[in-house]
Amino acid sequence: MLAMAACGDDGGSMEVCDLAGVERALSRASAGSVVELGACRIEGRISIPAGVTLRGRGRDATTLASTTGAVVTMSPGDAASVLEDVTVESAGDYGLLARGAGAVEIHRVAVTASRGYAFGAEDVTGVTLTDVEATGSTDASNVAMLPSAPAREATATRGIVLIRVGSASLADVTVRGFAVTGLYADAGRLEWRGGGARANAGTGVLLYRADAVLADLDLGATLQRASEDTFAAVVAEGAALEASRLSITSNASFGILQSEASATYTDLRASDNGSAALWVQLSDRMEITGSSELRDNALAGIVAVDSSGIRVTGATIAGTRERTRVGDDMTAVAIGDGVQLVGSMSDVALSALRLEANARVGLLIDGGGGTIDGILLDGVDVSGSGDALGVIAQASIVGPDWDSGVTRDAVTAANDGAFTGTLDLASIVGPDWTPPPDGASLDD
Repeated sequence: MLAMAACGDDGGSMEVCDLAGVERALSRASAGSVVELGACRIEGRISIPAGVTLRGRGRDATTLASTTGAVVTMSPGDAASVLEDVTVESAGDYGLLARGAGAVEIHRVAVTASRGYAFGAEDVTGVTLTDVEATGSTDASNVAMLPSAPAREATATRGIVLIRVGSASLADVTVRGFAVTGLYADAGRLEWRGGGARANAGTGVLLYRADAVLADLDLGATLQRASEDTFAAVVAEGAALEASRLSITSNASFGILQSEASATYTDLRASDNGSAALWVQLSDRMEITGSSELRDNALAGIVAVDSSGIRVTGATIAGTRERTRVGDDMTAVAIGDGVQLVGSMSDVALSALRLEANARVGLLIDGGGGTIDGILLDGVDVSGSGDALGVIAQASIVGPDWDSGVTRDAVTAANDGAFTGTLDLASIVGPDWTPPPDGASLDD
């Protein structure tokens, strides 16, 4: 069954279409129907029934717009509610909205939002997005004017929000220009391949209690509101992440923050971030595998605080710049380390690791006065210049062969042998987001 909603002419004019006619076509459609839109602009809110496809003539030809509520509300069902080949312009609460059990699909759609969220899904069984662009109103020219807690009523705060979505599959999806978070997933499962979250303020991607697979994503250029920390990605509170070929570049402060979570990073690329490329805290598993490179970051390549199950194999960490950071206790610390392990002495293995030209020290281990027997160093090569240190274990009980798996160049060997001081340490990072309760809602 094919239901036609006539709007525009065959020449592709951008005249305003008859919203009432579109609504009639959708109300008469049944599962399997396709409602086709012409090359036109439709002003008003539209609801797509379960199992029905609403299809435009392309993002450059068909536009759906509203200044209130949700521009398009999609009703999940056993057969998916589908939106294809349109641009959505939202000045209301949502560009696209889906709630309840069932499936929704969005293909070849661009959403621009000046307020609220570009797309929100809550308690939906399955979400599929392919070739989707979500764009907010924040950029480098106006980010300094944002308040510390931007309100969704005043600006576009989040791009894609997935709350308790059973399975979300994203392919070639890009999110940029949102004031709080590019993509936020709370519980459920997410698989996102291709695209990325770039030039959002605050946090690019926030995974909270979610299982996620992220691959071939560009997570970069996160913008800073006032003096607050920014994060290309936050993996937190029981989230489990399998990440491949992420590019974490040019973020105002942190690359990835992993807090009370588990993750594997394969072929990670992280460079020119204003703070650590990867900060791990209170976590029981973090693995870096493949050919990973963390270069030219400030503060640190990797920091692990009060964590275990740390595995770093085959990585290069180079060119870390020293930076002074003021912690939550207002204590200023100057750090420029390749790797720093603080209170992370259990089930740790660093293997085939190259540490090159890191400003302060290649690897710093602080044992808190205890033994570091739970740390294996195997094939760790470290080099530096000037007064850079190589591999230092401070406040630690060490055996005579604790660093037998380390090869130092002449400079770092001499500096390490003469070093008698104590180096500043990292501490727990408090991100600028408040985790929601288990019963979180899009309306929160």
